[in-house]
Amino acid sequence: MSKIIDIVFKPTLYKYKKPFHITGSISYEAKNLEVIIKTESAADGHGEVSPSWRVNGESIDIIIPLEKRVKKVVIGEEVRNWRKILEIIDTFKSTPGLKTALGFAVIDAFCVECGIGVWEFFGGYTDNIETDKTVSIGDVDEMVEDAVKINKEGFRKIKIKVGENLLKDIEAVYKISKKSKSRIYS
Repeated sequence: MSKIIDIVFKPTLYKYKKPFHITGSISYEAKNLEVIIKTESAADGHGEVSPSWRVNGESIDIIIPLEKRVKKVVIGEEVRNWRKILEIIDTFKSTPGLKTALGFAVIDAFCVECGIGVWEFFGGYTDNIETDKTVSIGDVDEMVEDAVKINKEGFRKIKIKVGENLLKDIEAVYKISKKSKSRIYS
């Protein structure tokens, strides 16, 4: 096993194809941060955070200055000591998304070094991950159209953003449930 020799914070901007509307907010892009753990053996590990000021007070502007501190406390550690590294990372109390991205990057690097998939590390039950796709708030017909499209893309789980108009929310969820073969979450 090898030591961590560098940590890279790589900001990435994702532009949405259409605005993403949730209660009280409309977004046109996401500013994520990829965290790359580099090791002596070139077994790089990757993690990513999509910080949300609304959810937990994180933003790219708050996280990026922590890169030097993260390097100071993690570089030189052996990836096989991933539990120790996770305890070190846990000291970043005010940035839970960053902690998660760092933790996943460390576990990913460990798995690369061991020649196993992360899915095997977490129990090996399956190498497939099922996820959902989200319908943002809009007019009812647009929300139904988006849900049908998502369903046709193969998603079996659909999350529906609601919370600005109860009667419209009920109508949208009802109509989507009639047109979709997916599990609905709101």
